[in-house]
Amino acid sequence: MVKKVNTTSWVLILLFVAVSSWLYQREANLYQIPVEQGLSDASELVVTDDYEVLNGCSLIKNRRNDGDSFFVKHPKGETEFRLYYVDAPESRYREYANGDTNGKRIHAQGTYFGGLDRETTTDLGAKGKRFVVDLLARKPFRVITRWEHVFSPERRYAFVVIEHHGKQVFLHELLIEMGYARIHTKPATMPGGGNIKLQLKKLRLLEKSAKNAKLGGWQ
Repeated sequence: MVKKVNTTSWVLILLFVAVSSWLYQREANLYQIPVEQGLSDASELVVTDDYEVLNGCSLIKNRRNDGDSFFVKHPKGETEFRLYYVDAPESRYREYANGDTNGKRIHAQGTYFGGLDRETTTDLGAKGKRFVVDLLARKPFRVITRWEHVFSPERRYAFVVIEHHGKQVFLHELLIEMGYARIHTKPATMPGGGNIKLQLKKLRLLEKSAKNAKLGGWQ
C-alpha cells in the first residue's frame, strides 16, 4: 500500500527546491557580474561598520617585516598586521630551534609561480619585501581591520590602503598586479562591502595581467 505524503511534507519539499534553485541562480549570476579592470579605487571608500579605520599609520622598522606582514604604528598603538588574500614568498630559507624549516612553504610558493627553485623563490620574496617596505616608509597609510587574530593575538589581519601613482589602492591587489604574491591565505568581505568571490575574481584578473606582462614571479 502506498503511503500518502501529507501537505506539510509537500510544502517543505517545494520550499527546499525553491531555495536551492534561488541559491544556485544567485551563485551563477555572481560570476556574470563584470569586474572593473585594474586596481580598485579606494579613495572614496565607504567602510562598513564591522571594520575600523586607522588613519595616519606608519611602518615600524623590524627585521620580521616582509611582503605581506609588517609592524605598524597607528593611533591606538603598535600592531603587526597581516594582509588578507595574499601570501608573499619567504625572503630567505630559515631553520628553527625545534628543527623545523620553512623549506616546504618555499617549495609551495615556488610551485605556484610555475616551479621556481628555492633560490629564485626567496629572491622574489626579498624583492617583494623591499617593494613593500619602501612603499610603506614613504608616507602615512591607512589600515582597515576587524582585529581578527592570525593564529595568535599578537598578529591581526587587515587591509592596507596606500597611495600609488597618485591613486589610493589596496596593497594586496597591488602585490598581485606586480607578481610579488600569490592568491593564498584568508579572504574577507571587502571593507566597502564587496563580495569575497568578486574580489577573488578581480585578483585572478590582476594575476593574469601580471603573467602576460611577465612581472615579478611570472618572468
